[in-house]
Amino acid sequence: MKILTINDISTVGNNSLVATLVVATTLGHQVYPLPSSAFSLHTGFENYKFIKNQKLDDFFESIEQSDLVFDVVHVGFLTDTCQLEAVKRFVQRQKQKGKLTVVDPIMGDNGSFYALYDQDYADKMIELVALADLITPNLTEACLLCGIDYKSQVQNLGSIADVYQLCSQFEKLYNLVPKVVVTSVPLDDRVYNLVYQDQTCHLASNQLVDKFVSGTGDIFTAIVTSLLLNKQSLLDAVQKAGDVVMQCVKNCPNADGRYGVDLSNLPKLLG
Repeated sequence: MKILTINDISTVGNNSLVATLVVATTLGHQVYPLPSSAFSLHTGFENYKFIKNQKLDDFFESIEQSDLVFDVVHVGFLTDTCQLEAVKRFVQRQKQKGKLTVVDPIMGDNGSFYALYDQDYADKMIELVALADLITPNLTEACLLCGIDYKSQVQNLGSIADVYQLCSQFEKLYNLVPKVVVTSVPLDDRVYNLVYQDQTCHLASNQLVDKFVSGTGDIFTAIVTSLLLNKQSLLDAVQKAGDVVMQCVKNCPNADGRYGVDLSNLPKLLG
């Protein structure tokens, strides 16, 4: 299967387009990378520099006028609301052609926006999310999209029953998107991924490894997307993705997780 991936590329971090290319090709798919921006260092570093692709509409027009055929549009890191609008227009046209759309609404983590984003961006992101067949926000992003206070939600988690109760808080997303995976929900020594489809919420979990490592969200979404294309169920795909990400974090060769995972080890983990 063929995946058109709209995402950034970063010199440092083993994330974004680089991670997606490794994962999806390992799992048997062809990736068409379309860079939304190029970073010297990702935004976890203070002195990063970046160039925004200011011609996304032209890129999309060129793609649509070519003989390029793909099965899925995967949307990752975008830099501003102008890019969001361009991607939304493109996705709307592709939906009319029956293409599947996966959106990872990258905006923040640990309760806060990343450096480039604010509430206006989140408000615009919900319009793109509404066009998706599957979204994979982390808990912070799900809260931002739904106008929910992140800190109070995490502080109130004391049991599995509380995790299921949290799942019900994201009804706004369920009314927009057929399949929703909310990642990175911490409880005790486990991290949970909430899997919503067919009006039912299921839980997948892994051991909590309390360390930030760049690129894990990109790896997670790429695995889930690739395994769905390989006809695995969403719950099985999420569990596999969680297992692989946990091992990536455990085996991270760098004390500073901003430098990312060892991508050369991914094929073995995905086998």
